[in-house]
Amino acid sequence: MELRILAALLFGAFISCVTAISAQGSRLLVVLEDEAEKSKYGQFWLDLEERGFQLTYRTPKDPSLFLFQHGVPAYSHLLILPPGKSTKGLGPNLTPNLVADFLNAGSNVMLALSGEQSVPSAVGSLVAELDVSLSPDRNSMVVDHFNYDTKSAKESHDVLVLSGNDVSSKKSGVADFFSVDGLLAFPHAVGAALGNASPLLSSIIKAPATAYPYNPKEEAEGVEDVFATGEQLSLVTAFQARNSARF
Repeated sequence: MELRILAALLFGAFISCVTAISAQGSRLLVVLEDEAEKSKYGQFWLDLEERGFQLTYRTPKDPSLFLFQHGVPAYSHLLILPPGKSTKGLGPNLTPNLVADFLNAGSNVMLALSGEQSVPSAVGSLVAELDVSLSPDRNSMVVDHFNYDTKSAKESHDVLVLSGNDVSSKKSGVADFFSVDGLLAFPHAVGAALGNASPLLSSIIKAPATAYPYNPKEEAEGVEDVFATGEQLSLVTAFQARNSARF
């Protein structure tokens, strides 16, 4: 169930980032921790291929992974799936500077994170370039003791449940890619705090008012010095560069 929910969220987020085959082309590079994980998102890949995307799969350590060829982007889009538990970074060919250059060259980037794995410091450095801050505790995930799935997260409260009406877009002319009839589940979400300086940065879906980041590995009964709470936490964030590329 969780994988189906995650795949649906990925599809909605990716299509909201790229509503059609961009002017740069249809080439999509998918970076995943292990080739074996590809089967977990089978329907997601089929949906993208039906929309005309040409998918290439690479792992972070694959020597054939590169974003540029002859000085120009080798792909039109980059999708980075959640890093593995043992991942310390994204490798020499996915440094924050290279990904930023890829975005500045007009290509689109989508990054998916999961609270089940520690967030590599390289990922924190990457999103910081866009004025997005992740919790200093790289093992934290967003929990909510009032808005959670009572079946899959009866004790952990780490599968958030939001009303479809709460996540629908209220802006005129903006498509409601996340609007659903009923409820929408967010398993093991990683929350981000957004800077206020950039008009190019916006939160697509915010956490409920009673949500906060928590490290399940800690045994402390209370939480002190909370990174951000409630609607200060963005669950899905979008950045549109001045060249119309999107992250």
